[in-house]
Amino acid sequence: VSAFTRSRILALTDVGRDQVTVVHHGVSARFFPRPEAEVGAVRRQLRLGERPYVLALGTVEPRKNLPRVLAAWGRAQALVPDAVLLVAGMEGSEKYFAAHGVQGIPERTRFLGPVPDDCLPALYAGALTSVYVSLYEGFGIPPLESMACGAPVLTSTCPAVLEVVGDAAVTVDPYDTGAMTQGLSRLLRDSGLREELAGRGVLRARQFRWSEAAAATWQLLE
Repeated sequence: VSAFTRSRILALTDVGRDQVTVVHHGVSARFFPRPEAEVGAVRRQLRLGERPYVLALGTVEPRKNLPRVLAAWGRAQALVPDAVLLVAGMEGSEKYFAAHGVQGIPERTRFLGPVPDDCLPALYAGALTSVYVSLYEGFGIPPLESMACGAPVLTSTCPAVLEVVGDAAVTVDPYDTGAMTQGLSRLLRDSGLREELAGRGVLRARQFRWSEAAAATWQLLE
C-alpha cells in the first residue's frame, strides 16, 4: 500500500523486487468538505458545544503516540484559550498516559470514544486542525481523510505518511515533543496557513481514489 511498506517487505523477506507492486489505498468518496450546517448538526449529535477544537483520531497503542500529542497540546493550548482537544476513536485512561510519560491529562481535553462513521467527515471538516503524529505507519488513512474533508493536518515524518500527504501538511518528528508543539502552535495561530493547507489537502486527497486502486489491482491480477 506504500513504497515504504514495499521497502520493508524487500528488506525483511526473500521476495523478489519484481514481485512487489505498490497500489496506494484510496479515500472514500464520502470524505469531502462539509458545510457549516452539517458540521453544526454533528456538533449537536456528539454534544461538542460551540468551542473550536483540535481533532486527534487514534487508538490506545504505543505507535499512535498519543502521550506526546497530549504533552504538545498542554504546551500549545494557551494560544487558543477557548479551544478543546477532542481525542476520538479510543477510551482515555489517565493511568495509561501516566505510565507513558504524561502526568495527568491536560485541561480542555475530551475523550469521545468511538465516533459513528457517518459523523467523521463533518468532524474532520469542523476541526481547527487534525493531529495524527504516529510513530510507525504502513500508509496513514486518517491524514488522508482529514485532507479530503478540508482539515489542516499536523502529522508525522514517517516515510509512509509523507508519501500520502506530500506538501499538503505540517510534518514533524514524532519523537520530538518540542517540534510537535511548534507545529501545532503554528497551525493554531496562523489562520492563513490553515486555509492554505486546507486547499492543498483537498487537491492532494483527490490523487488517492479507490477506483484507481481497484483498477491497478485488477490489472495485476490479470
